[in-house]
Amino acid sequence: MIRLSFIVPFYGVEKYIEECIRSLYNQDIPQSEYEVICIDDCSPDGSRAIVKRLQKEYPTLRLICHTENKRQGGARNTGLREAQGKYIWFVDSDDYLLPNGVGSLLAQAEKEDLDILQMPFNDLTTTEDFGICTGSQYAFDLPIDESPVSRCCVVWRSIINKDLLIKNNIWFAEHVQYEDDDYAYLMFAHAKRVRFIPHTIYKSRRRSDSTTGQAYTLQTMYYLSQQVYRLIANVKWLVSVDPRWEDVTQRNVAWTCHRQILAHMKDISIDDRRTFYSSKMGHIVGLRQYVSWCVWLAMRYYCFCKWFYLK
Repeated sequence: MIRLSFIVPFYGVEKYIEECIRSLYNQDIPQSEYEVICIDDCSPDGSRAIVKRLQKEYPTLRLICHTENKRQGGARNTGLREAQGKYIWFVDSDDYLLPNGVGSLLAQAEKEDLDILQMPFNDLTTTEDFGICTGSQYAFDLPIDESPVSRCCVVWRSIINKDLLIKNNIWFAEHVQYEDDDYAYLMFAHAKRVRFIPHTIYKSRRRSDSTTGQAYTLQTMYYLSQQVYRLIANVKWLVSVDPRWEDVTQRNVAWTCHRQILAHMKDISIDDRRTFYSSKMGHIVGLRQYVSWCVWLAMRYYCFCKWFYLK
C-alpha cells in the first residue's frame, strides 16, 4: 500500500536532483510504502538522464515527461493526478530532506487523520506544538512567529491529505510563476484538521539562479499581477469560511503591489512598463481598492517616468 507520494517537478536542476531524490529514499519507512514522482517539465539539461539512472536503484521512482513546459504549478498538478498515496508532499527538486524523519511525521498524520501536517521554515524558532485545529484557526489564531500572510503559502513545508485537494478541486495555476499563495489559501480554508509540528526535516536551498531568484522582467510582472487577481477572485468564498481571510488577502495583495511590482519596475525598460500598464494582464487600475493611494499613484506614474529611484 502506498502511504505517501513525493511529487518532484524539475527543470534545469542537474546539479541538485540526485541529492534530492536520494534524500527521499534515505528514510525510515519501507520503500514499498511510498513513491517518488518526478515530473520533467521539458528540462533542457541532463536532469532527466539522472532520474532514469536512479530508477534502476529505486523501483518506486516514477518519471513523467511533459511535452510542453507548464511551469511548477502544472507539473505539480500532473504529479497530483498520478499520485497513489493517501498523503502527498510537494518537494522542490533543488531541496532535500534530512535522513530518517519521514516515518514519525507520516505516522502522526495517519494516526490523527490530518488534512495538513505543517512544519516551520529552517530559520523559524517556534518550539510549541499547538495541537489539532482548523486551517483558518491555524492561519489566524496561533501565536507562531510569522504573519498569516506568509505562514500558509509555501507548500513544500506541508504533508497534505490528497483527498483534501481532489474533493475540493484545488489545483495550482499552470503556465505561471508565483502559484503558491492563492493555492495555499484555498487549501487551508478547506482544511478541518491541521497540526503544526515544531521541527522540520526539509532543507530549502536558496539559489540566485532559481525561478524566484532571477531578475524581474515584463513577464514576471504579469505573473505577479495574475496571482494578485487570483487572490482577489477567491476573497468572496474565503470570507464565507472566516471573515479574517479578507484582511489577510488584502495585505498580501498590498505587499505584492508595493514590495514586488512597484519595487521592481526599475528592473524593466520604460517601454515594458508602459506595455504592462496598458495590458489587461497588468490592469493596475483594478488594484486601487487594495493598495494605498501613494502606492497606486506611484505604480501609475512609474509606468511613464523614465527616471526614478526607489529605496
